[in-house]
Amino acid sequence: MTEQCRGDLLIYDHRISLNNDDHQRFLKQSLSWLRENGYVFFLQTITQGKENNEHQCVDDLWSITSTTCPGRQLEEVFGLDVVLIRPNSRPFSSQRENEADRKMVWLLQKVKRKLKKDMTFTTLQEILNNQLYTKVRIRQLEGIFGRTFVSAGGLTATKEFLKKLCLRPGQKVLDVGCGIGGNAFYMAKEFGVKVVAMDLSSNMIDIARERAREMGISEVEVDFEVADATRREYPADYFDIIFSRDTILHIAGKLQLFQRFKTFLKPGGQVLISDYCCSEGEHTQQFKDYVKTFGYSILSQREYCSTLEEAGFVQIETENKTDLFIKTTTQELDRLVTRREEYIEDFSLEDYEAFSTMWRNTQKCAAIGDQILGLFFAEKPT
Repeated sequence: MTEQCRGDLLIYDHRISLNNDDHQRFLKQSLSWLRENGYVFFLQTITQGKENNEHQCVDDLWSITSTTCPGRQLEEVFGLDVVLIRPNSRPFSSQRENEADRKMVWLLQKVKRKLKKDMTFTTLQEILNNQLYTKVRIRQLEGIFGRTFVSAGGLTATKEFLKKLCLRPGQKVLDVGCGIGGNAFYMAKEFGVKVVAMDLSSNMIDIARERAREMGISEVEVDFEVADATRREYPADYFDIIFSRDTILHIAGKLQLFQRFKTFLKPGGQVLISDYCCSEGEHTQQFKDYVKTFGYSILSQREYCSTLEEAGFVQIETENKTDLFIKTTTQELDRLVTRREEYIEDFSLEDYEAFSTMWRNTQKCAAIGDQILGLFFAEKPT
């Protein structure tokens, strides 16, 4: 291939094998042919028992970079970000790939990389998979918050939040930042809705699919995909409900995200979001350091509601659920202390102390009013 930057979309034949050591060469070729913000689409065959081929391709993306197109400044460097990874089938379709030889859809986008001081590049997906939500970390959280949950309050909080909705059998729900599936599983089983559950962390989705198989939940009920909520496209007027639990604090462009939500919802469709917010005014240095450490983008409840309104939503309501957060995390920390030795045996003393310290500090931020757990409800105009 001649290296030119002139393509907006590359579609590769699904017979191209990605189950070998050619990932990096394949991806670099894609970068050399795409314009900035262009896309590459391909199908990857995953042979049963060799799922690590998919993981290797995800890992390769973080290290793949390309020099700029001819005529551009040399310091501009580009990489490929994940837009979508999912089984090769339509959401809620009963026609599924043979598990022994299934294909995964990949959609990647060429984007400009920001060079860090140590001369490396970091994507949000890399931060999620390698720092915040490693597979070990996910299982630690699940051990504290309850089976299939990685958010404080677990199933108790989910039941409380969903009282705001009138879920009915057959409704289509988009679960943004689904984690390892607890919210989606509960909605599907309790209310008979069909859920598209998306998360940018491939580690989360891997474990979510494991849990779905263990619980006998089919892909027709809950359809998991690795996807970027800021780039993934769905049909207009498609979903009845968009639900998100403690996720959107990772996303800076909330207005653009909410505008996308409005497009995907049917007229009269509803959005329900729980998210960590900040109080109005000045905050303690401890809270500022906490937000900076994790790279969160946090708004006040008022700013959150204003952003939903600017995006075109109506009937906007918000509730302060900080008391519920403090109550449930206190119970969870008490349980952690009770099973201290078991937790240390499963993981380590360092993990036990780090988790205990982090959540007690978070509780302090909530108790003094710096951090708020907000619940937000809004509707798309009819």
